[in-house]
Amino acid sequence: MPSLDERTEQILAEADDRLAAGQAGDAALAFERVLLSDPGHDEARVGLARAQSALAEQRRRLDACLEEARRLAEEGDWEAARPLLDRIEAEGGDRDAARALR
Repeated sequence: MPSLDERTEQILAEADDRLAAGQAGDAALAFERVLLSDPGHDEARVGLARAQSALAEQRRRLDACLEEARRLAEEGDWEAARPLLDRIEAEGGDRDAARALR
């Protein structure tokens, strides 16, 4: 069984991999796991901040997609709006708002 330090390093490596793969929410959860056992862990705190920043950027992008989809829907351009709505739903944006536009 790995030591606590080894397990912590494994979790941090997994968190970094998830963040690099665009899975900021999963990365944030992993960094938080480390911080639960060691609240002062600098690498985990920095990683969590990076993950939270990535999540905020993802929300901004998806909100922009939603606004563009609304504009396209108002213009009757459903062919262009549908892929944006699909993206919003697939990537965890405001699914209710996306579905309401369909």
